[in-house]
Amino acid sequence: MCYNAVIINPKQRKLISDEKDTIMRIFDREAKLNSHGFAAYGVVNDKELLSRSLIKEEVFNVINNILRDKFKLLHVHFRYRTTGSITVNNVHMFKISSDDKYYYISHNGHVREYMSGGYDDWYCDDWIRFGDSWYCKGYRSMKTKDKDNKDVDDKSDTRALVENKEFQEYVLKNDFDKLSKLLDEKGFYGVMFMTNKDEVIAVSKEKSIKVYLWNDLIILSNDEIYLPVADKKYFGWIFRRDVPRADFRDQVIHYDLRQYKIVKRIGFEYKRPQRKSILIDPELEEFNKKYDKYYVAEDGFYWT
Repeated sequence: MCYNAVIINPKQRKLISDEKDTIMRIFDREAKLNSHGFAAYGVVNDKELLSRSLIKEEVFNVINNILRDKFKLLHVHFRYRTTGSITVNNVHMFKISSDDKYYYISHNGHVREYMSGGYDDWYCDDWIRFGDSWYCKGYRSMKTKDKDNKDVDDKSDTRALVENKEFQEYVLKNDFDKLSKLLDEKGFYGVMFMTNKDEVIAVSKEKSIKVYLWNDLIILSNDEIYLPVADKKYFGWIFRRDVPRADFRDQVIHYDLRQYKIVKRIGFEYKRPQRKSILIDPELEEFNKKYDKYYVAEDGFYWT
């Protein structure tokens, strides 16, 4: 359900070929799984580059150009459609702006208010395995709603959220307390990145953001990624080194690219709504009725 990542290059140095090739291999793998729209935003020598397209090659050419240069920031999103049509309008890197500020926004997850049926109709029809991970090939009844609560097939749930005036106001004013409350009210789930040439805002709710320190690059990703590190040889012994990684969830983090430090961090407080169970095993159904909190879907996946 989408790939979402930000790479910060504090030294603004050119990557060596192995580093660039590794990043492109990760992106290529994720793009194969999330092929319904591609977007990239980058900052190179204080110049901003943006590409949004349904054609992978167009966006990957821009990504390649950014990674070949002394870039400061690279923000990418590869879409897997769950709500809304497969159109350029629904490709992420949505822009919001005021007189003195702007952000490019991407999201992995869903926004319950803009999905018909809410959690009752939200479950996976068909799972596929890719390596050690499982991905959903399709969801049921995930249309968006307009202001009159009518189904709208065109607009994605993320796009509907980004177009919300309160959302835009709170983001542009960096009022993260009000933003977190709004996201909770809307039923926001997942990972959202909002970037410009000086800032990164990272939002996680019910899903963790993985932060890697690879060489001297900082990589924020909604998915686990493999980053190779050369083994260290010491007096005949070979030691394998791990890439330092930190995870965080249920937080809003505001990162300043001018100072390269976190300037604000707040946490979410929320109660997750329960989903109705979709059961095929009568014994499990009785178990659910008794304890009212454990569910199992037809595909065998458990939800709590």
